[in-house]
Amino acid sequence: MKNREEIIQHGRGANIDFIGIGVPRAGTTWLAQCLLEHPEICFSEPKETNFFNRYAGYSYAHHFKHCPVKSVKGEFTPLYYLDESIGQVIVELFPKIKLIVCLRDPAERAISHYVYDKNRFGNRRSFQEVMDEKNNFYIDSGFYYKHLKKFLDNFSRDQVFFVFQEEIKQNPKKIVVDLFSFLGVDKSFSPPSLGKDINLTSKSSYFFPSLNRRAKLAKVRLQSFRLGRFFLKVIKFLGLHFIWRKLLDLNYQSKQNSSIEITDEERNKLRKIYKSDSRELSRAYNLSLPWSH
Repeated sequence: MKNREEIIQHGRGANIDFIGIGVPRAGTTWLAQCLLEHPEICFSEPKETNFFNRYAGYSYAHHFKHCPVKSVKGEFTPLYYLDESIGQVIVELFPKIKLIVCLRDPAERAISHYVYDKNRFGNRRSFQEVMDEKNNFYIDSGFYYKHLKKFLDNFSRDQVFFVFQEEIKQNPKKIVVDLFSFLGVDKSFSPPSLGKDINLTSKSSYFFPSLNRRAKLAKVRLQSFRLGRFFLKVIKFLGLHFIWRKLLDLNYQSKQNSSIEITDEERNKLRKIYKSDSRELSRAYNLSLPWSH
């Protein structure tokens, strides 16, 4: 982690109750939306602050300045779990914090992440080529135990709530009730998004993937320094961001036109890769993993 002391300095003063730390393509968007809809919960602005992994020189409390004092406050940045040093910083700042971890079959997660990026950003490599690469992000992200162990060693087991995408599909109501109970808010509240598939981005791709890729990269770079953030605020103040958003919306196409075939052989190869790591995850946190049944 870069700028550790600076991050700690700018993290002080924030008063938050929970952080979602992972993982991408595992139901985090749906879960965050259900939390956002609860009247007692206030989410950061934006939902994924990336404060601890893409620190940009501003206060963590800034992301929660809109929240009522007595609300239960938190954020959800699915890539936090990949950096064990983030866990050390979080526990130093917020020793009683509650963590939320969304997981899914790591083989299906890797495939979903690959398909998402190929549709949205124009990844030209085949899935087999991706699997054959060393130190590949799609594959490495599914070694949950490897990444989570050092991260979660900083916290007690009762500070961590595990949720599985497979169980969200089977019984979303139970997941929401259990999570609300974990966070200490009214568990009888039923969020409007309960039972809905609200991750709309997974249902579309782009006619020109490079346009979206470059737009996303430009925004990340502008957010990384003060003048860039000021420029983004000016664009928003003038209403020009609506024009840019409209251009990106026009770039959408149906997912039906961009299906990608993954063979059973490739799936089985992935499951073998993750078998040992999943076993260790189950033992370490006393979890019954849906994909291991």
